[in-house]
Amino acid sequence: MQQLTTKQIKKHQTNIKSAVGAFGMSLIMTLVYLVKALLGQNFNFYFSNYIPEVLLKSASFTRGYSGVFSAVFTENWQGKLPIVWFCVGFAVYAGVCVALVVLAGRHPPLIWAIFALHLCDTVLLVLGRFWGIPNGVEETMLIDVIFHVLVLLFLFVGGVSGVKLPKDKRGDPREDMTDFIVKVED
Repeated sequence: MQQLTTKQIKKHQTNIKSAVGAFGMSLIMTLVYLVKALLGQNFNFYFSNYIPEVLLKSASFTRGYSGVFSAVFTENWQGKLPIVWFCVGFAVYAGVCVALVVLAGRHPPLIWAIFALHLCDTVLLVLGRFWGIPNGVEETMLIDVIFHVLVLLFLFVGGVSGVKLPKDKRGDPREDMTDFIVKVED
């Protein structure tokens, strides 16, 4: 196996941090829209994960919002999920995602687990929208698909870098900047 240069190591470390950051950003946007939906009954989700969106829109408190979702979703899914199960489902999903984000910074191969989770979310987004869950095919769906693919691209590049980076160099890139330290002798 060939020895990586300092520049290559820093590039791989940056790719890893970018991958974790991109997925972290999608989690933050998901939380923002969750709060927005709960406080303002605005159910427009952009740049967020699909699984929590469907959980929220299936929760029992959305029963009174007719016309907001597709007819197929309103008839079969809306209001069917008790609020307790929504909370449990969202807590589990968010807990797994946050744990992966926190751990992937130190253990970059976990980026592949994040990639798999986000790939499932992307496939469910596309299939769900075509099946009319929760809003059907809309012009805004393209925004979500592009965002999901962009995050997947970051995760793929970060996952490859996580595999290529030696185990002893997987820490913070600032820790490897010893070439900038100047020794002052007495």
